Amino acid sequence: MSKENATQLISYLGEKLGLPELELDDKDYCCIFSDDGVVTNIDYYEHDDLFVMYTTIGVISDNSRLEIFELMLKGNFGWKDTAGAMTCVDPTGKLALLMTDLPVAPLDGELFCTAIERFHSLSWAWSDKIHEISETSKGAVETHQQATSAPMILV
Repeated sequence: MSKENATQLISYLGEKLGLPELELDDKDYCCIFSDDGVVTNIDYYEHDDLFVMYTTIGVISDNSRLEIFELMLKGNFGWKDTAGAMTCVDPTGKLALLMTDLPVAPLDGELFCTAIERFHSLSWAWSDKIHEISETSKGAVETHQQATSAPMILV
């Protein structure tokens, strides 16, 4: 297909979401800020006739880094927990991302909207998993700090 088809799909998505101004910018990019806080970034690669979608699913703290990486790697294995998407880390190593691609040619408006909806739901599921690990690690660190700073009674 063509960029024209990609442009029409983005326009259709915008209409369905009540965002009639949604369109690709001059760098073939757009993003959707949902009411529940998910930011879905969409890039269009004309040469490959492909959408690439990505979103931040969590902040990777030093305390939870290994656990989060393990979760992400296991989830990527055979796309078991990612429904064909992949988890990855941004170049700074501080943000966990969920990313997927969609070939434009086989899409119509409804299929595209369904794919966006599934990606949105998947991003929430992964965000919850990472948040849970971060909170557990944070609690463990706080407990350790409390234990080491507690007054001692010598007998």
